[in-house]
Amino acid sequence: MTVPLRATAAAVDAAGWGPLVHVAETGSTNADLVAAARAGDTSPRVLIADHQTAGRGRLDRRWVDEPGRSLLMSVRLPAASPDVAVAASAAVALAARAAAASLCPDATLLVKWPNDIVTDDGRKLGGVLAEYVDTAGGCVVVGVGINVAALGVARSRIDPGGVTPASLVELGGSGTVAELRDRLAAATVSGLAARVAEVTTGICPVDELERHSATVGRRVRVELPGGRVVVGRAVGLDRDGALLCVGDDGGRHRVAVGDVVHLRPVDRGADPDAAG
Repeated sequence: MTVPLRATAAAVDAAGWGPLVHVAETGSTNADLVAAARAGDTSPRVLIADHQTAGRGRLDRRWVDEPGRSLLMSVRLPAASPDVAVAASAAVALAARAAAASLCPDATLLVKWPNDIVTDDGRKLGGVLAEYVDTAGGCVVVGVGINVAALGVARSRIDPGGVTPASLVELGGSGTVAELRDRLAAATVSGLAARVAEVTTGICPVDELERHSATVGRRVRVELPGGRVVVGRAVGLDRDGALLCVGDDGGRHRVAVGDVVHLRPVDRGADPDAAG
């Protein structure tokens, strides 16, 4: 049995993406909306599950949740090209960051490139994953997973990369877990709706991303496809959201796809486990 998400349903209707689809359990909310799109339904849609049995994050990492203790939401929007997937991912991350910050005013929340929502001390609150679906007309499906309450499972199962998790409750969010989840989802939907005109044309909200970036200005270790590694400083974002880095060798690098580890200033990249 699902707990009604009244504020979220109202926000979805106001955005013109209704009605909200809310299920107790599914394999993956992203996979469900992608499958429906490939079957011909590319209309705007918002799907929330209380529990996922096959949730996935970037690099096919497993997302572990417990029923009702996380926001597990996917949004499907029209997309004329794959560029929209990058812009939509950034917009959802920013909307979710702002929504979570409004519920936890004493916490400083940032976006770690490319799509994680983190605290200023490096704990991970959630993440975003976007997929472009190449169908007639095209669409993008963006999923967001955010810890509303701490999970009872071992931390090593939550994030195989060893990043310490955070939750809205731990960060000072007030109200019941159900109330926090509803308010978080509603504010995220409303924040995305306010950005949707630019997003669906593929315009990435770079300026806003840089203002709330946990990565720009940091020493980083970037693991690139093919096993190549860049160690240096993240200096900014390109207009399409790609990360711009200056390597320790003086070379300039534009990273469109990669996995980023934040390094302490004294680190030289040899020990990523020591990074925040």
